[in-house]
Amino acid sequence: MAWLRSRIERSTGVTTWAIEWREGGRDGVVRSRSLGPVTEKEAEFQLAAERAGRGGSRRGAPVVTTPKKAVEAFLKHLAVSGRRQGTVDHAADKMQPLLAEWSDRPMAKWSRGMLETLLGERGWGTSRVRGALGVYRRFIAWCQAVGFACGDFVGDFKPPRARPQEHREALSPEQCRHLLDAARGHYLEVPIALGLFAGLSRADLRAITWKEVDLEAGLIARPRHKTGTRLRLPISAPLKDVLERQRHRTGRVCRGIPDDDSSLYHALHRLMDRAEVPRSGWHQLRHTAATLLAAAGTDVATIGRILGHRPGSVVTLRYLHTDDGRLRQAAEAVALVVRHGVVGLPPLPPAQGGPGQGGTSERQADTTPPQAQRCPPKRGRGALVRPR
Repeated sequence: MAWLRSRIERSTGVTTWAIEWREGGRDGVVRSRSLGPVTEKEAEFQLAAERAGRGGSRRGAPVVTTPKKAVEAFLKHLAVSGRRQGTVDHAADKMQPLLAEWSDRPMAKWSRGMLETLLGERGWGTSRVRGALGVYRRFIAWCQAVGFACGDFVGDFKPPRARPQEHREALSPEQCRHLLDAARGHYLEVPIALGLFAGLSRADLRAITWKEVDLEAGLIARPRHKTGTRLRLPISAPLKDVLERQRHRTGRVCRGIPDDDSSLYHALHRLMDRAEVPRSGWHQLRHTAATLLAAAGTDVATIGRILGHRPGSVVTLRYLHTDDGRLRQAAEAVALVVRHGVVGLPPLPPAQGGPGQGGTSERQADTTPPQAQRCPPKRGRGALVRPR
């Protein structure tokens, strides 16, 4: 079994790391491999790779193994090295097509041409291709670290450029009511209500359980799936009505959600077509929740806390959308101030003593600071001198 050893250099004060292991049993010789001045996370990453490869990262011939065993060891390494479960699931989803198409071929012969053919047949979008390439590069680097024979099937492959997404406005309150009416009795009624009233993401909708929902206290307490931030979300009256209509209150709150994202989106789009609402994704419901909170007068800090963002994060501003009605309301507010408010100061009246006689005008007398008129004069440093 290998372990980590850190050392602080006296001359520079830099912390260096090394992997140590014992050869020949309990009384054997301790060997080590220096990692240099790396971070603690990187050292743990190398240690997990060392344990998964059983010493394959040392010098020697590459180890030939099957793709299935290599992928299983890679996913286990991600879990052992402290990666979140969402990261492990993301890597497993991106590695699954490789096992389905290339499982009968040696990993040493995996090439860039095979990857281009695979991506062309799958027809993935730009964001999914970029995410897959990141996982594949990490897998290739891990295979080189543990000593598995794997070809560099990514190389200098450049993903397609991301096209600007079409701007979709948040749903209006009337559209939200139509969507909730169309989803009444449907298995997506609870996920849609949680997305609109609580701002939960798609991953949170799949993970939330009844143990995290307290209907009597009107509170949802659970960690956010993406960042682990602890959420405390109040349950509004419409959301409480939807949750109370559910018969089964054990296990997952959102029952019957398909594991496939495409099926989940198709079901949502069918409900939107029935409600005569423009099609949008599940994440747009989260944007709608933030926009409705802002329209109700909620401050940005509270909105960010409900969404699970860090305090002061500018990401919260991306979730706030506006519409023509709110823009017209803002313009009317400015017009109201211009019509009935005081715009600018009136001109100063002429001096009483005439020009050049040292007189003081009434306007100038009114401009005396209120503090000087009410408070007694101060003595010493910083005293306020009254005009005579």
